[in-house]
Amino acid sequence: MALDDAVVRELLKKLEADREAYLATLARAHELLAKALSTKSESKAGGLEVVPETDLLETLHQPVKKPGVPESLGQSSTFSAEDDETDDDESLFVQDTLPPETYSEHDLREYLRHYSWTEHGQNILGPVVRDRQFLDRPSLFPLDAGVQADRSHISHHNVYEVGTDGAPLPYRPSSSAQKISKSLAIWQALNITNADPTKQRHAVGKIVIVREPSPLLFGAIHFTMNQHFDMDEIFGLLADNSPTRAYMNRAFAVEPRQQRTFIFSLKYFTIVGDDCRPKPWQQSDKDLTVSESHIPITRCSSTIALSLTGKPTATVKNRARRAKTEVGQVYNPFSPWRVLSVQCFPDWKSTMDSHDSTKHYVNGPEAFLTTLLTEYRDAQKRFMELHRRIVALATPPVSQIISLSNMTFQ
Repeated sequence: MALDDAVVRELLKKLEADREAYLATLARAHELLAKALSTKSESKAGGLEVVPETDLLETLHQPVKKPGVPESLGQSSTFSAEDDETDDDESLFVQDTLPPETYSEHDLREYLRHYSWTEHGQNILGPVVRDRQFLDRPSLFPLDAGVQADRSHISHHNVYEVGTDGAPLPYRPSSSAQKISKSLAIWQALNITNADPTKQRHAVGKIVIVREPSPLLFGAIHFTMNQHFDMDEIFGLLADNSPTRAYMNRAFAVEPRQQRTFIFSLKYFTIVGDDCRPKPWQQSDKDLTVSESHIPITRCSSTIALSLTGKPTATVKNRARRAKTEVGQVYNPFSPWRVLSVQCFPDWKSTMDSHDSTKHYVNGPEAFLTTLLTEYRDAQKRFMELHRRIVALATPPVSQIISLSNMTFQ
């Protein structure tokens, strides 16, 4: 995964350069305004020439060139004198909020019943689409907490809403005080965005992390996110045998949703954890028992995706001779955004606290890369554990080594 590591480091450098450019612009704005005020006061006293206000504004509007960042992405995020009127740094962060959304369980039921699922979608959803009686139940999601037949009780989720200050705060459903099933809690976190009249803090970004979802929860994720991400593509990346790969250069994609999204797909092997089971569609060891001579392993996968909301801010021409799309769309990295992370790791190695209110994300790409960095660190933990177990399996007991050593010297 050396290539992917290089891509991550390059993206982090670009993000850091973008942040430094903003801070440099802010400092320049303060300097120019202070100079203008000083010059104006001196002119009143000694008749010096005053710097025209129009020249000052034009200077402030000049974009700062950010290393490694196309000018088309930086022009819409430069500072002006109006931006500097505030005493805080809110202008550094995304300010436009996500459009309100809400979904009902009835709509989910109809969606699962009538959507044209791909082969990978059918494999992932399993009984949800194959058992006709499943969707006729009075309640799709279990109501009471406890052990569930679909093993949804081992599913975990973290949903954060990021405000105009860039701080990610955990989303708390109105019924969070009740003891409900994990499936229902995850559904309540997925089915509403900026549509709760009791909340005064509106989100400019939303981070959704779901670990080991059940087939029904996979369907709920597909339903609530399909207008923002090409969920058929994400399901395919989770279930197919493709290698670890970054899908970033997508301005010329045929599917419009892919033009506004960026995806990292991680594929490797891990040790099956206690009380865990690989998904039916995952390649895994048939014998999941743990012994001194056997390590149960399985292929695991996850996708981390970023979707930018709004209209494209620029277009680029495709110069390829056989291009299917002649013109590509470029979206503002400081537009409202969503980050979706779906993790299928049948173990207990996932990090649960990658985001908290002490962090402040200037835009979606920063939150996306932070989520990705956590995934890489989790992969490192899994590789280290697998290495440790293989070394222990291949290393003979000390007594046997001593016996062989004595035989050699004799």
